[in-house]
Formats: sequence, C-alpha cells, structure tokens
Amino acid sequence: MKILHTSDLHIGISLFGEDMLPYQESIGESLCAAADEYSADCIIIAGDVYDSAVVSGEAVKCWDRLCERLFSGGRDIPVIIIAGNHDSAPRLSVNSGLLENCGLYIRGSFRDYMKPISVGDADIYCIPWFNIAEVRELFSDREIKTCTDAFLAMTDDIKSSWDKSKKHIIVAHCFVTGAAISDSERASKGAEISAGGAQMVSADVFAGFDYIALGHLHRAQTIKCSADENTAVRYSGTPIPYSFSEAGQAKTYTVFDTEVGISELCAPSSLSLITVKGSYDEVMAAEVPEDAYVRVILTDRSSSAGLYENIRDRFPRMLRLECARKVSASADDSDSRISEMSVSEAELAEKYLRDCFGWEITERQLGWLEEAMKEEE
Repeated sequence: MKILHTSDLHIGISLFGEDMLPYQESIGESLCAAADEYSADCIIIAGDVYDSAVVSGEAVKCWDRLCERLFSGGRDIPVIIIAGNHDSAPRLSVNSGLLENCGLYIRGSFRDYMKPISVGDADIYCIPWFNIAEVRELFSDREIKTCTDAFLAMTDDIKSSWDKSKKHIIVAHCFVTGAAISDSERASKGAEISAGGAQMVSADVFAGFDYIALGHLHRAQTIKCSADENTAVRYSGTPIPYSFSEAGQAKTYTVFDTEVGISELCAPSSLSLITVKGSYDEVMAAEVPEDAYVRVILTDRSSSAGLYENIRDRFPRMLRLECARKVSASADDSDSRISEMSVSEAELAEKYLRDCFGWEITERQLGWLEEAMKEEE
C-alpha cells in the first residue's frame, strides 16, 4: 500500500504582507499529479490546512477547490486530514460525518484516536493537535505532565486492542524532539522549545507502529525512533516555501510504501524566494529572476540618502531589507536590557539602529531624534 503524505498548507498565509493564495492554488493540482504518478492508495494531510483559526473567504474557497481536485478525474481514494495548531478544529471538521461517505476523513478532535480508518492492509489512527489538559482529563488514572506522556497514553491504548495482522499508521501534528525548524515556524514554535520541553514529544512513544505521518514542522525530515528502528517517523514538510530560510530546501511530497519504505516526489511551485547578500554596490549589481521575491541583506554600513528607495527600484518584488549585524564579543545583552530603563527614547532608537543595522549616528542626528520625539509628546 502506498500513502501520499503532506502537511502544513497554511492556506491564507502572507509573506511579509504578500498574499500566497495565488501559489497555494496550485497545490491541489500537484498533489493530484503525485497521487496519480505513484498510484497512491491514500492521501494524508497532517494538519495546519489553514494559517489561522479564522481565515478569509478566499482562503476557504481555495481549500474547497483543492478538495474538489482531489476527488476529480475518477480518483477514488480516501483523503485523511487532521487539525493542526493553526486550524480551528470545529470549523475544519464541519460536516465531517457526511463527508466520510465520500471518502474525505477530517478529524478535528484527538478523542477519536481509537477510531482507525482502514485503508487496504493498514489501520490509520489520527491524533490532531490537542491540549494536554484535555488528555489528562481523559486519562485520569495516569500521570500526564508532558506531550510525551499524553502521546504514550494514547499509543498504549491503541496497542492494547489493535489488529496485529495489519500495518499501523499514526497521523499527528506535534513537535518531535530532535527535529529541525525553519524561520517561518520559529516564532510560533519557540515557546514549545523553551517551555522545559513539555510541548515536545519523544519519537520513542511511536515504537511498534509502521509509519508516523507528521505535520507541524516545515522541513521534510525523518526522525530516528531509537526504541524501534522499524518505525518510520516522518515530517513531510510544506509543499511550498513560507520563509526565505526554506528557499534552499527541496519541497517534496512524501510517499510511504508499506513494502518499500519512504521516498520523495518533487512538489513543483512557481514561488521563488531569493536572498541577495553583499555590500550596497554588490547588491545593486546582482541579477535575480523578475518573478522572484527578494530579501536583501546589506553587509556594509551604507547610510546614503535614498538607500531603501534605490534598492526597491532595483528589486520591485523585494519583501525585506536587512543589515548584517556585527555583534561585539564583549556585548552583554542582559546588561543592555537592564540599562534600557535609564536611557532616553532617542538613545534607545540610536541603540536599535546600531544593533540591528550597524549604523552609527552622529550627535547632530541624535539631536534630530530627540527633537522629533519631543514633538510627538
């Protein structure tokens, strides 16, 4: 049996204010092409269908068209979808009972984890994004402090009654320990990393299962399950890049064959993200494709008049301008934070320009800042 696995569509997302819907419209077509090429028996979308709980009407229409494509052209294979942390589970799973009759399985609540979806010789168990407190309430006889505890409670429960003659697959949306993240996830996932590991899940909780189809992280990667080398724990990654740090990553769909294992298929996209880095003169001389979105990183401390406008004219599709920060080895961020309360707003602005852009402003320019801030008062 062959499973086509993707995740984190983030329909409705914008990149520095630029709408990504025109590029997301092509996901359905490329996903269908991949399913046909590999003769997939099932399609899995492991969470974060939408970028937020409340999305625009255009985003909903985009998702609607994608679903229609999945069932077009005589394609008659089940499609399994779970809610991620960006989704509104109740909204995503509306009419899910009715849609199951058509082969579209949308699971919004983790409470259905004991209701497998049977596809060929496999039982597929769905564990959408959940709140630990809800799992703790369900398993009142177990001590559940972390996401690892919560997953272990559910996987133990599944193993206690599963059909041993079948393959066993889990679809989940979580952060597995040891996985790599990208810039597009860093802000939202940072709290999970820093919360003492409570939000992170050990891959070992999946020991005994054949395949773990994961969503949540944007880089395609396989995580080692040290407790069972036969368990394949896999993030499919996003089908298109959602940050400049992902521009160099190969965006793929994951195919899991119960007889062969994991393989990848290119997820084609017309979205091109390019970073141009160098001195002002080097940046202005750089050549990039006309349809590419550009991030510019300046490595010198040029503060010439009209700098931004000049670069913007050179790259009309520039989304971000940064300056490479040079940090002194003796800099002490904690001391900087402590002293911020005792300096003027103009001096804070001066520090910001120096730390973030490498610009040193003159006493005269500092005076202008102070005058401007007094006028605002």
